[in-house]
Amino acid sequence: MKTYQRLMQLIRAYNSCKESGNMEWELKHSESIESILKNNLPTGSGIDAGHTIEKYYNNKIIIHSSFHSIDENGFYDKWIDYKIIIKPDLLHNLDLTITGKFKDKQYIKEYLYNEYEYFLNKEV
Repeated sequence: MKTYQRLMQLIRAYNSCKESGNMEWELKHSESIESILKNNLPTGSGIDAGHTIEKYYNNKIIIHSSFHSIDENGFYDKWIDYKIIIKPDLLHNLDLTITGKFKDKQYIKEYLYNEYEYFLNKEV
């Protein structure tokens, strides 16, 4: 099973427990989701700000982070905030969207997409 499939499985279980009032399993599922995301999301090489999980729904996860970009001299110059939206897709297996103000640094968006896609498609 791929990481994104396991996450979606846990999220559906979490939401089901939340709706039914099963607080014990709601907490266990929440901890499992947080553990997978926080311990396995990409870090380093500009992805240095950590990740904040905004919310998870039955059909998507929204995560915030920042990328520490460098200038042409190799010095860190600014942070670029971005949002990762992860949705399972029956046709293409995974729908991954990354939004942010990349402007002249569009290559960063491509790099981030590759990093998160790799993480989400790993077997668990």
